[in-house]
Amino acid sequence: MPSLYSAISRRVGGERVLAEDVTQEVWLRALGSWEVSGLPDQPGAWLRTVAWNVLRNYFRRKTIESATLEELGLGVDDVQAEAHTATGAEDARRIQAGLARVPPEQALLLEERYFDGLSMRVLAESRGTTERGIEGRLHRARGALARALGSDSETPSIPTHSKPSRHD
Repeated sequence: MPSLYSAISRRVGGERVLAEDVTQEVWLRALGSWEVSGLPDQPGAWLRTVAWNVLRNYFRRKTIESATLEELGLGVDDVQAEAHTATGAEDARRIQAGLARVPPEQALLLEERYFDGLSMRVLAESRGTTERGIEGRLHRARGALARALGSDSETPSIPTHSKPSRHD
């Protein structure tokens, strides 16, 4: 539970209440599903996947809500002004919204590598491919995320290299 909460908290920029809500939702889904179908082969991976899906749905709803707010009178100037004063939490939200716009497999790969710090070896084994294959997939996924975020100068930087991992 602590590692799941920690991973979720990092994804939401440290918003404690949201992280707690998502963690609770994931465990409720696990209890309901596992009671019927039994414990999955990799329960940690199952929990992470459900958590990222819950977060994607949350950020998609937020994106829809902000479009509705714009229609109610918040103009483009208001949105751009917010982008110029982005904080780390706002960057995290933009990246999460960008991840919601890329194919789910690419988003999950980026999340597991850069947010969870999973090694290339672990990623390759979990997907039945080679580390070289993962490098290619990560390259394509970073490109898709960059396109989803746009190419303006305010776009948060996207790592293009592998950071050392505690899972290596």
